[in-house]
Amino acid sequence: MSALVGFVHRDPGADVLVITNMWPEPERPVYGIFVKRQVDSLREAGVHCDVLYVRGYLTPLAYARSALELCLATVRWRGRYRLVHVHAGETSLAARFFVGPPMLVSYCGDDVLGDPRDDGSVPPGQLVRSALVRAISVLFSRTITKSREMHDRLPARSRARNDVIASRCDASCTACSASSRRLRGESRRCRTRRSGLAALSGCMSRELCSRS
Repeated sequence: MSALVGFVHRDPGADVLVITNMWPEPERPVYGIFVKRQVDSLREAGVHCDVLYVRGYLTPLAYARSALELCLATVRWRGRYRLVHVHAGETSLAARFFVGPPMLVSYCGDDVLGDPRDDGSVPPGQLVRSALVRAISVLFSRTITKSREMHDRLPARSRARNDVIASRCDASCTACSASSRRLRGESRRCRTRRSGLAALSGCMSRELCSRS
């Protein structure tokens, strides 16, 4: 791979691929820590995962590079993974170039709703980005949103395959923090990380069973 996109964790015999643009590193120890904790919990539950990290915080070119790598991986990794779990809408734009296994996408907040200014208005660039993320959501096997508001903004075809799973994010999730003003009033948060994991595992199990 490259400095912009590469594996940060690999399990022997992994049949689930996690693609994320958030992951803790020595220089950013809490960035995406909730994604790592989720992967750790899934591994404890017996799910073997590989984690592909797209370092979009360095440059938007990371998404273009990952799209190319994932397009090539369609041939290189044929038959390796039974399911792909993608974190964040920006990552999903690149992940869709990987063709083959079913894909589950977990959206963060501003990727679907747009990142609002302090006055509540959303800049034009953010509107375009979120509109594109919502439009391609129809190309995925299943999606997860963190609130009913996010669910309602998806296209009808996506809503039919979407699960609302409110999660307890932390300060490292900049997308969720940026959109917290929108979500605070109506998001029903899980009381424990375990309940969120159970719901996620249910989504994964349903998708895997439907493809068996």
